[in-house]
Amino acid sequence: MSAYRYLTKPFHIEDLTTAVQQAMGNQTANTTEWIGLSAGQIERLSQRLTDLRYEVGAQCILLADTGGQLVAEVGLTNGIASAQLALLTSQRLVTERETNRLLNEDRSYDLQYHEGVRYDVYASNVGNRFSLTLVFDRRMGASRIGMVWLYTKRAIQDLVALAGDQVSAAEMGR
Repeated sequence: MSAYRYLTKPFHIEDLTTAVQQAMGNQTANTTEWIGLSAGQIERLSQRLTDLRYEVGAQCILLADTGGQLVAEVGLTNGIASAQLALLTSQRLVTERETNRLLNEDRSYDLQYHEGVRYDVYASNVGNRFSLTLVFDRRMGASRIGMVWLYTKRAIQDLVALAGDQVSAAEMGR
């Protein structure tokens, strides 16, 4: 493995995300190769995300790998830097994955919530390989955390099964 770019501290997150995007743009492998999913799996994952979006009323939903690279996005991302948001969300969830590892948890559900003036953002790990980000435009009405979490947990179970993650659907409590 080689370094693409060297950043010194303190650095701005924009510099980091730009470097990551540039580095990813230089890769020749396509998405299905580096995440280990077939085009059919990605299509089924996207359909499940679309279903979840309609169930909870999200503006958009992002699915990223643990490195923050977008795997699928559904909905309206106008005005949202979806690649940067997926990267930041994935980085925030690393702590949750590490906590699960330290506690020897085979399964858990983690939810992070951001309540802003314009957007509500929910984030959760999807098994060991992915993170899920749901974005709600507050101008369209406030999200209901209980309802969002109920439907998101169900979707996570389905997404884990569709992605063939190391954690089976049975282990996720189905």
